[in-house]
Amino acid sequence: MLYNNIQKLAKQRNMTIYQVAKKAGISKAIIYCLGTGSRKSMDLMTAVKIADALDVSLDELVGRTNK
Repeated sequence: MLYNNIQKLAKQRNMTIYQVAKKAGISKAIIYCLGTGSRKSMDLMTAVKIADALDVSLDELVGRTNK
């Protein structure tokens, strides 16, 4: 689910996963491992970097919405 959110948000911003990773200053493998299922989660600082690179909140990154 997290990978799908990252992918969707990146697409909305006309970015590739590689561009998101580069802007976040992390390895693209971290994001791709979420997609393959070999990694189920990431640490908070990595999530913050990805959210900042996509210019979204952590809630939006993980797919949380107000109910």
